[in-house]
Amino acid sequence: MVYVFCDAFEPDLLGGRCNRRGTAWHNGDTVSAVFIFPEGKEPPEFIQYLGKVLPYAVIGLLVIYCLKDVPGSGTYGIPEFLAIVFIVLLHRWKKSILLSIGGGTVFYMLLVQFVFCK
Repeated sequence: MVYVFCDAFEPDLLGGRCNRRGTAWHNGDTVSAVFIFPEGKEPPEFIQYLGKVLPYAVIGLLVIYCLKDVPGSGTYGIPEFLAIVFIVLLHRWKKSILLSIGGGTVFYMLLVQFVFCK
């Protein structure tokens, strides 16, 4: 069986063709990546390396992006710091990414809306 990933990385396992429901795949608006990995063959070493490294790089970029406006805020970054500590502790306790993201978001929103309201 051949796995084909295209556009929004939606796998189409029927026949190994990309699902072309009017997306940018065939109208030339954007460049779509197509990766074909046969079932019995391993992905190239570079793709495996990217699979190991990119998640941590993306998380680092998200943290930096979320903290970029802290120096100009009136709360001195206290709710952001508390939310980061809460997320780290929750993740070390439950080891669930979805729970960490959801719980951290709810905790931060509660801090901003009720504790550190302006």
